[in-house]
Amino acid sequence: MSKDKSHSLFPLVISSGAFFLSYYTRLMWSILSVYMPLKPTITQDGHIFALYFFGYVAVQIPAGFVSDRFDCGKIISLSLILLSIITFFSGIVTNIYQEYVLSLLMGFCAGWIYPASLCAIVGILSFGLKSYKTSSKMNLKIIKNKNVLLISFGGLLFFASYWSITLYAYKYFLGIGIDKVMSGIMFSSMAASGFSNMFWQTSGILSPLFSSFIISKFGFSILWVTLCAIILIASTFYLKIKTPTLL
Repeated sequence: MSKDKSHSLFPLVISSGAFFLSYYTRLMWSILSVYMPLKPTITQDGHIFALYFFGYVAVQIPAGFVSDRFDCGKIISLSLILLSIITFFSGIVTNIYQEYVLSLLMGFCAGWIYPASLCAIVGILSFGLKSYKTSSKMNLKIIKNKNVLLISFGGLLFFASYWSITLYAYKYFLGIGIDKVMSGIMFSSMAASGFSNMFWQTSGILSPLFSSFIISKFGFSILWVTLCAIILIASTFYLKIKTPTLL
């Protein structure tokens, strides 16, 4: 690979790494909560995860506008620095209410990374490190588009199941007697997206609250059956999407 080509790919590698780190902060609680001195309950785990996504979703649109107008690298760097500080304090809290606040702040910081990463990639494809300038006005007409609505609702249902599985799978593996190391390997192999993406991520707010209720009342078996049904329902939305024919 030539030096010029490898240099042009460097921002892509960095932005991808940043998104990986932000994604890791979402998933790490699934395993780490088992070993926390606070010993959070299933319901408290659900609240922590939901608060993370509340902060994450809240900044998606503002982050998109800011990323279109400022240096994406600086936005990602600042987000990661703040995310690392909050993550550190999350490990030394003394009560569950402090963990709630930090989870909300963690999601707020991580939420800037995805839009900034997309803008960085667009910049790479257009041979620059900044994306093209866009209008300061949001085109809300796109929300009325049938395909956008179908993709949004289908994704919401699918990811509602996805986040429920990733949040509670590790605890389930431990609960049925699987070794901690093997549980971690199974979890890792399983855990290895404008308007639609923001709508999809809203599932992270709803699914842990819903799932923690189902587990507490009926157990894991009913949860897995319910999630299978939700995924099947989600597939029906995608079947109705009309793809334009290319002539």
